[in-house]
Amino acid sequence: MKKELENEWIAESLKGKVEYQLTLYRKSHDRAYGRVTILLDKEVKLNTSDIESLEIYGYENTEEALEDGRFMHYDFYISYYEYINNSIYDNINSDNALIRLFTIFDRRIGKKKFKELKNILVGETKWLEEFYNFRYYNE
Repeated sequence: MKKELENEWIAESLKGKVEYQLTLYRKSHDRAYGRVTILLDKEVKLNTSDIESLEIYGYENTEEALEDGRFMHYDFYISYYEYINNSIYDNINSDNALIRLFTIFDRRIGKKKFKELKNILVGETKWLEEFYNFRYYNE
């Protein structure tokens, strides 16, 4: 998945500039916990872990947590598989912020179309704006 996100699905202008770090702690407590970190030009821009997300939001407030850039590692995996199985049109119009994140970096969106999509891709989720701007300035 990391290899696909960083090499196959990513816009040419972003290759080598976006890094995903996906960690799974299999032997922690009573279940597997994980961490997702996204780096832009080797600088951490998103860092979330299951334990921190649960401490802040619990199991009930997943929509609110996602708006703040916090989610469970399995949400990242589920969103990724939904992203690769949807059309680019469905991904652009998705309500899922993680799918929109993958779409911001998608190679199938050209420069002109990308600039037209800011309000749709960023939407109400403020943390996505930093990722959008990163691609915008690297085009």
